[in-house]
Amino acid sequence: VQKIPRYLVHPIVNGQDRWAASLPPYMNEFIFPLYIDNGDNVSLRIESTHRYLGSNLDIYSIEYRKNKQLTL
Repeated sequence: VQKIPRYLVHPIVNGQDRWAASLPPYMNEFIFPLYIDNGDNVSLRIESTHRYLGSNLDIYSIEYRKNKQLTL
């Protein structure tokens, strides 16, 4: 039985690797939360758990938005 490739995105904030977000298979867009402070340096590391011929992940754009903190 051949498994589908699994892709993980590892956010790295100020040099510290955070939890990995598992991307849903065969989707064109992904949304996951990443909470950072102003001035944080953020990069993303992409990992694939399977190395099948033709299995790759191409990233064309990344969008982000700032959320306001709620005070209760």
